[in-house]
Parts: sequence; C-alpha cells; structure tokens
Amino acid sequence: MNSKKKKLSELAAEEVQDRIANGEWSTTLPNEHGLADVLQISRRVTRESLLILEKSGIISAPVRGKRRSILTIPDRHQSISVAVYFMPYSLDNDLSSMLTVKEITSVIIHSGMHVVTPAHNELSHADLTDVAIGAFFNNSKVDAWILLRPARAVVEYTLKHKIPVFCLGGDIIGLNVPSIVDNRTKAIYEGTKILLAAGHSRIVAPFRQDRHPSAGLNHMQEAMKKAFDEHKTQWSQQYHAPYWSGETKSYCEMLAEQFKVTRPTAFILGSYSELMPLLSYMNFMRLRIGEDISIIINQKHPELEHILPGIDTFEFDERKLIQQACSEAKKVAIGISDGEQKLIDMAHHKRKSVQSVKNS
Repeated sequence: MNSKKKKLSELAAEEVQDRIANGEWSTTLPNEHGLADVLQISRRVTRESLLILEKSGIISAPVRGKRRSILTIPDRHQSISVAVYFMPYSLDNDLSSMLTVKEITSVIIHSGMHVVTPAHNELSHADLTDVAIGAFFNNSKVDAWILLRPARAVVEYTLKHKIPVFCLGGDIIGLNVPSIVDNRTKAIYEGTKILLAAGHSRIVAPFRQDRHPSAGLNHMQEAMKKAFDEHKTQWSQQYHAPYWSGETKSYCEMLAEQFKVTRPTAFILGSYSELMPLLSYMNFMRLRIGEDISIIINQKHPELEHILPGIDTFEFDERKLIQQACSEAKKVAIGISDGEQKLIDMAHHKRKSVQSVKNS
C-alpha cells in the first residue's frame, strides 16, 4: 500500500496521468469544469493538479478559450496492484462468481494495473473473527482490493482498519464503503407486494442468521413488514421472516418448522442454493411450483435457469458493472474515491412460478 501521504491535488494529477496513459485522453484534456466533474473534486484542486501536470511538461499552459493540449504520453508513474476476491457461500454462487472474477481480472490487466493473487486462498464463513480476517488481508500487500459479494463482517473490518477496498454486491447495504450493491431490500419489498397482490399472506422469506444481525429486525425484514403493513395484513417475524443458521438451526429444520404450522403458499429466497432443499421438501409432500407454492428468487443464475425454467427472479447483472467497478477500485488505490455506496435496483423477471393463491 502507499505509505506516503499525498495532497489531493497530487493524487488527482496522478489520476489524470493514468487516464492519459490508458488512452482515455490522447490530444486534449476536458475543460476545467468538465475535469472537476470527471474526477469529482473541487475547481480549486483541479487547477492545482493541472499546474502540477503543466510543470511536469505533460500538458500545455492554459490558452484562453482553448482546452489544454497533451504534450507527452506519460509512462505509468506507478504500477497499481489490485487483488480480486470473492467469498463463496455455496456451489451455485461459486460458478457465477468465478466467471465475474475472470472478467474483472481481464479488465484490470487491460487497464494497465497489476493483479495480485491473495496469499491466503479463502476466508471461512465459519471463522470471521478479527484474527482470521486480519491474517487474510495482512498477508497480501496491494494498493486496493475488489471484493465480490463479501460478508458484512469482512467489510466492517476493512472500514475499521482503513483497508482500501471496493465491493461489488454483498449484504453490505448501509455501510459507508466504496461499493456497487444490489438493492435486495427493495427487491424483498417489491416481491412481497407482488405476492400479496396475488392473494398470498403465508409468505416466507428465510434469513441466514450468520449473514444478518439477530438483534431486532434487519433492513430486509423491515422492508417485508412495510409491504405487509401497506396491504393491511398481519406480519410476524417468526412465521414470515424466520432465521436459520448452520450452528443452531439448519435450513432444512427451519423449513420443517414452517410446514408444521399453516402451510406456506409462497417463498422469497436469496439464492438458488436455498431453492434445492425447498424443492426436495415440496417433492416429498407432492407440492408443485406455482400451482401449490409460488417462488421468487433474488438472484440471477443462467446455468441453473436452464435446468429450472419458469422461476420468477429479481436480477442484478454484476458483469455489466465490471468496468465501473475497476475504475472505482483504481480511485480507491490512489486515494481519490468518493467513498459512496451506489445501490442498483434488481429487475423483476416474471415467469410462471408466481400464481394466485387457491381457495381451499
């Protein structure tokens, strides 16, 4: 990591050099106002950074009414190193994440940055202590990390210890970290509204306890409750948003408990890995998708969609945002990131799995 503290104007000048070296600007720079918007810095800092570049002989002196010319294409002043890592929960996440990581790595290399393989291969979700997380990050010295679908505890650690990261996806809504995150809170709310409008009231949206805070309702449960309140339908955390955990209560045990009460008529699931045990349970009880139980999954997974067509989904295409994620990671590396979290809405893909509830 960079140890020397630099002024914002110096960091901005380095960013401009990077963009020139990468071919983004080849003959002239944007005007002062446009450059300030691109770099998301003040006009004063922009003028200071332009003066640095002028003194270095990279750009021309200002001429009234004209843009500054680029006089020399600089060699990369610094090889920025980036490590890319995703935290697997299950096989279905692994398959899509591996493709995304491959594409991120390709974009990083193409933009002139250096990709570093983490010294420690894997963080275990069963051991997300500060010691384990610290060992993972401390053994790989890089300028920035791109974390794909990270656990909340990992991101909280990076904030506490000021580790330069950019996150793509993950259950990290509300954390003040540079990131692009799928808005699952809104997807839960919209999905619940769709099911309530179809006549469902026994809707179950399971929450894994080691991914979500157990004290009080988390933001996704609050979104579900809001949809119930607006529909003037009674909501219960126990029967509509039950917790499960690998340590105290397995997913299958949670399912069995839900079916012992009034049989659920609809499920909102976080991933395809949660769908498989549910389908086994439904098969055992001779229940059909759509006709008996409506299902919405908040995940896109092309490989499994061929096997299980007709499942309604809320989808967030991470691959479309890879270029933006890599550009933001570079800003994190050189210290000019705005540090903002950008929420991306998930699109509802209506298929056949949501049907009106039958009158018994």
